[in-house]
Amino acid sequence: MVVVLSSVVLAAFGATAASATPAAVNPPAPTGTITTASNGTVTLNVTGSWSWPVGNKAGDIKATNAKKCGAYVGVGWGVVWNDANDAGYTLKYGSVAPELVGSTTAVNGNTVDESVHYNAANPCGSFSTSAITGQWTDQHTYANAASVPTSICVVSYALKGTPASKPKHYLVDKNSHNSFHTAVKAGLGASWPTSSACFDPTILKVSPTIVTTATNAQVGSAITDSAALSGTATAVTSNASTVSGTISFKLYGPSDTGCTSTPVFTSTAMPVSGNGTYGPASFVPTQGAGTYRWIATYSGDAADNGATETCGATGETSTVTAAPATTTSNPPTSPSSSTPVVTASTPTPSAPVTAAISGATTVHTGEPWAGSKPFEVALIAFGLSLMGLGLVQRRRLAVRKHADHGAVPGD
Repeated sequence: MVVVLSSVVLAAFGATAASATPAAVNPPAPTGTITTASNGTVTLNVTGSWSWPVGNKAGDIKATNAKKCGAYVGVGWGVVWNDANDAGYTLKYGSVAPELVGSTTAVNGNTVDESVHYNAANPCGSFSTSAITGQWTDQHTYANAASVPTSICVVSYALKGTPASKPKHYLVDKNSHNSFHTAVKAGLGASWPTSSACFDPTILKVSPTIVTTATNAQVGSAITDSAALSGTATAVTSNASTVSGTISFKLYGPSDTGCTSTPVFTSTAMPVSGNGTYGPASFVPTQGAGTYRWIATYSGDAADNGATETCGATGETSTVTAAPATTTSNPPTSPSSSTPVVTASTPTPSAPVTAAISGATTVHTGEPWAGSKPFEVALIAFGLSLMGLGLVQRRRLAVRKHADHGAVPGD
């Protein structure tokens, strides 16, 4: 929630420190924000400043730098929210002090809603020779936009002691040292509630919400982002207006995890006319695979604060993945076409594996005795050799016998 600060003079204190009360001052209206939640509740944050004139004249406070509040310890405040559904009040002057009267809070009831708020860390604000000033702030949530009132009033209170020493001074219905009491005594009560001390929430800016949705893609395809804008001024009855401004999208590359470098893409500004979804913005990534981060920003307008997503927020990242691997073949083409044909790659079959024969120690593929044991092979070879020698010897004997008889075998 962003609260815009402005100076609001709420009260001045009288001449004598012992009996001075805040003077009736019609200050400029405070500033702040209105936020509408998803469940329809409306929260107002308001802020302003109070001021006591310093000096010896009537209406001044006798203060010094050493004792900057004089005889007082500080200034408090109460806000009349006029909420009939939640301790809502109307401003009413009693015989002693104003009462914040609500439909669900008893008159003069000692409840937290009737407590005087104050800055415990610095109740007397800042001192100067002309004035003592301080900041006040408050918050209230309404059930819905229709229950936000058209008038909210701020009352300032002089605190003469601490909560322990002066507990009644910290209750709006007990502390008579306040700006409203002084105004009524001065005969200004009729005009005071309608003065700028009471303000219409329409002066407060609305704080809309922006929620985005990003898409994923493969390298070479576009990623997108869309933004849903809600809670603009048109959603608050008492602050209805024509919503304007623009929404723009920025995209940051995979290496820029903090979105601090120059965006790889910035969309054109898209005009806004109210609550709704804007976009999508589209971009084809140029930095390869990875996580890309979007940031969508609403510019705001006269009645609406700007809104933006944070870097890496939910719905603001796009994951880009690599495309599946493919191979390209270029067979002969006809004269009318030279477009390469893309085919899916297929695995190359492996060479057949020859299993060893049971009992063999060595495999000689292709040999007739593959798988035999070496000893058996040698034995067979030796036998064959003996048979060959026998045949040779028998041939020699036959030749010699025929020679002895004068004839050659085979003639």
